[in-house]
Amino acid sequence: MTALLVVLAGGVGACLRYAVILAAGSRPRRATWVVNLAGSFALGLLAARDAGPETLLVVGTGLLGGFTTFSTAAVDSVDVGREHGTGTGAAHAVGMLVACVVAAVLGALIGR
Repeated sequence: MTALLVVLAGGVGACLRYAVILAAGSRPRRATWVVNLAGSFALGLLAARDAGPETLLVVGTGLLGGFTTFSTAAVDSVDVGREHGTGTGAAHAVGMLVACVVAAVLGALIGR
């Protein structure tokens, strides 16, 4: 039953991400930042709340895993590198990683 809930939650998360992308209009890279920062923050908050293993699986792995997107962030970084140079693309990738870790830490601190 838990596996089915993870799958369903992942689908909901992906639909939520799509809604953010649609709302971003002509700025899809901004949508990638929004979903990854929000998802990282929410996962940090959830983990700090000691919600239990099943909730972590369904909400953390399913919902937030479907909502956030590493692959799109990677492609965005490559595109930025092509448009503005390799250093800028690398800075984009590192910036996304650092910002998401900071968001998760902030979520965990608030969750405590």
